[in-house]
Amino acid sequence: MTTTLYLFDHISDKFTFGKYCGYTLSDVLDKNEEYVDWCMMNVEGFVLTDEVMDEFKKIYPDFIISSAFLLKQTLKLQMMKRRMSMMMSGMA
Repeated sequence: MTTTLYLFDHISDKFTFGKYCGYTLSDVLDKNEEYVDWCMMNVEGFVLTDEVMDEFKKIYPDFIISSAFLLKQTLKLQMMKRRMSMMMSGMA
């Protein structure tokens, strides 16, 4: 079974799922920042790159990034990198 990847490289990237489908990550943070936290904890393929996390810290300094959020983010990025590496080695 394949998990759909919802990768956000920039806060201007748009959601392609859920109740905020079509909204940018920035829009959702402005409207309902708890939704981003919920997605991180509950949507398996929801991944934010390190660049997005840096943008978060600069633009939304009051956004609370919990240790659980960071742990989940780290694990998801590691899994994504492993899958990409496996795909690349399978193509060689």
